[in-house]
Amino acid sequence: MNMLWLGMCALGIFIGAVITYGLRKVSDWSKPGNVFSSVVGAAVAGGILAFIKYLGGDTHPEAVALYPVGLAYGMLCINLTWLTEASANWLVIIVKIAHGLAFIAATYLLYKLFVDASFRQMLPT
Repeated sequence: MNMLWLGMCALGIFIGAVITYGLRKVSDWSKPGNVFSSVVGAAVAGGILAFIKYLGGDTHPEAVALYPVGLAYGMLCINLTWLTEASANWLVIIVKIAHGLAFIAATYLLYKLFVDASFRQMLPT
């Protein structure tokens, strides 16, 4: 594992957060196909793929696998404010609990991935 893994995950988190923030601000859902095609375009646009290649994604394809992991984590994190909204619907409450647990599990797994022994060896002493 090297710093490229962390960079790919961080890039995914940033792009995932920006995409989710944009989705939350959409007010006209009359053409959902247009909205989702722009979201997919933003996630895998040529600029992002060129940046991944610039970071070394073509020489370390295993690190590129963390980009979609970062996308999902970024989307999960940006929606944490939803958990604070009051709701009386039991199904919404269950989904909120599941969202919180998914965030805790994802945070733990990323922590475990990036702070294991092979990663700590790269840190300055």
